[in-house]
Amino acid sequence: MRIVIIGIGTIGRAILRELTAENHTVTIIDENKEKIEELIEKYDVFGVVGNGACKDIQREAKVRGADVVIALTESDELNIFACMVAICCSSARFRS
Repeated sequence: MRIVIIGIGTIGRAILRELTAENHTVTIIDENKEKIEELIEKYDVFGVVGNGACKDIQREAKVRGADVVIALTESDELNIFACMVAICCSSARFRS
């Protein structure tokens, strides 16, 4: 499956670890460039630096082609908004 994770905190990292171990294709989005670079080096993932609720960032991350989008930022409001933006651009299933 092709999965996009928005927000790479403690939970996002744990989910990333499990999904890559199961050989899913994962794209991560986070505003922290160092975090993205670290995880790209550690796992075979594609990373995008930016606000996961931004339509242009989601377009760059190819959210439209994802099977699942998981929003895991520290803000419930941002998670909801990121999913709303993704729904407008995609037919993926969403979890928040």
